[in-house]
Amino acid sequence: FGLIFFKERLTRPQIIAILSAVIGVMILTLGYGQFPIIAFSLAISFAFYGVLKKKAAAEPLSGLFLETLVTLPFALLTLGVTDSQPLAMPTGALLAIIMLGIATAVQLMLFGYGMPKIPFVYVGILQYIAPTLTLLLGIYLFNDVFTTIHFIAFLFIWIAVALFTVSGLSAGKIRMKKVS
Repeated sequence: FGLIFFKERLTRPQIIAILSAVIGVMILTLGYGQFPIIAFSLAISFAFYGVLKKKAAAEPLSGLFLETLVTLPFALLTLGVTDSQPLAMPTGALLAIIMLGIATAVQLMLFGYGMPKIPFVYVGILQYIAPTLTLLLGIYLFNDVFTTIHFIAFLFIWIAVALFTVSGLSAGKIRMKKVS
C-alpha cells in the first residue's frame, strides 16, 4: 500500500524481504489447507485503516476520539442485538475488559502518532511483529503445536523482518552521514 498510495520506493534488499515474507505467508496458507479469509480480511482492513490514518494525519487523541465516536453506534447496536448485559458480568471479567479497552486505545493512539512519521512500507513490515509474539505466546504459554511448516514459514518471515530492518538501518546511517 505504501507503493500504491504514497509512491514510496523500495531498495533491492527491501524487495527481497517482502518476497521472503510473502513466501512465508504462502507456506502458512498452504499448510493451513484453505484460504484464511478472516486473517486476510483483517490484514487488508488494517492496511486500509493505516492508509486513512496516514492520509488524515490527524492529531492522535482527536483521531482516536472520532474513530471511537463513529464505532459507538455499532457497538451499542451489537449489545442490543445480542441481548448482552455487560454490567451483569463478574467484576474481574468487567475489569479485564476495561483494561483491554485501555490497552487497545493506547496502542491505537501510538499508532496514530507514529503513522505520519515513518514510511508506510515500514509499517507493513512491522506488522509481522505481532504474529511472532502471538506465536511465542501460543507455544510457551498455551502449549500450542509448532510444526515444521510453522518453523519454515516463520523462518522466511523472520528473515524478511531482519533483512528489512538491516536495510532500513543502513539507509538511515547513509542519510545521517550525508546530513553531518
